[in-house]
Amino acid sequence: MHYIVRLQAIKQILIAIFLAVLLFPLPANAEECTLYVSGQMNWKPFLMKNNAGEVHGLMYEIL
Repeated sequence: MHYIVRLQAIKQILIAIFLAVLLFPLPANAEECTLYVSGQMNWKPFLMKNNAGEVHGLMYEIL
């Protein structure tokens, strides 16, 4: 899928990721949580896990 991201949205992405880092550890159902960034876009975070099941990152998808 291809997403069109406005320049304004890039700043919102950085803020969302920064807040997500501050909020670690994430709740157990983080894969199902949905973040609303300034009420304009719908972001869904996904935990990126390695083969051992350890969380090593966070990825956002625009819904």
